[in-house]
Amino acid sequence: MVSEDDARVHAARPETGVAVLTLRRKAGPNVIDGAFCEGLSSACASFAKDDTLHAVLLRAEGPAFCVGADIDQMRARLDDLPVYLSELIDQAHAAVLALSGLPVPVIACVHAVAAGGGFSLALACDSVIASRSARFVVAYPQLGATPDTGFTHSLAARVGPHRALEICLSPAPLGAELAHRLGIVSELVDEGGLDDAGLAAARRLAALPRLAVAGAKALLQASALPALEERLRREKEWFLRCARTEVLRERVRAFAQRTTGAAH
Repeated sequence: MVSEDDARVHAARPETGVAVLTLRRKAGPNVIDGAFCEGLSSACASFAKDDTLHAVLLRAEGPAFCVGADIDQMRARLDDLPVYLSELIDQAHAAVLALSGLPVPVIACVHAVAAGGGFSLALACDSVIASRSARFVVAYPQLGATPDTGFTHSLAARVGPHRALEICLSPAPLGAELAHRLGIVSELVDEGGLDDAGLAAARRLAALPRLAVAGAKALLQASALPALEERLRREKEWFLRCARTEVLRERVRAFAQRTTGAAH
């Protein structure tokens, strides 16, 4: 069991009808690892059974919203990288499905950087509020891998497959202003106003009849969730094909060396 002090995902109910999930890591930026996935899946399973819940807010503390998989862990498992990544992808995909499948709307509040799986995590939410300085980084092709955690499904649903491919293959981070124009981000806020904006949005949803809100989401997601499950299966297949190449191992080593001793 993970103690409260060591938990990567903290759940709270600050107001009637509103739940808040906070990504919080003791040291360094938030990363997607086994402990993180366990915490997110567990919290979502609890929320899914709560008939008093109207909205969920996903926020983060620390230097970044989430920077994706822990490259240091990947470097430590280079000798059996496909095995390690297969296990991690299964955990991460289960967490994404749990988050996407919540019966009420989920709002992501993104600050600083959402990279790799962190970008996917924001896209798994029903709406995204971002600080004006936030950056969205794909990172996968530069690492020698294909996207996972539902990235290809969720991004294409927002911007179309052609624009999604451009974003995926671009080495440049996607700024919050452009993300807003493309429809990836629904609201931009000044620095320091992110949590207030997120709570305000959750309160607006909490003021609506729950059955109407949950019904609207269920109807709109009737075909989306099965499509997401199938895409997750295909994303895992492609990622593991990349994991068996020397290119990925070399780039993991190089990336880990660049970031050793430095903040993400």
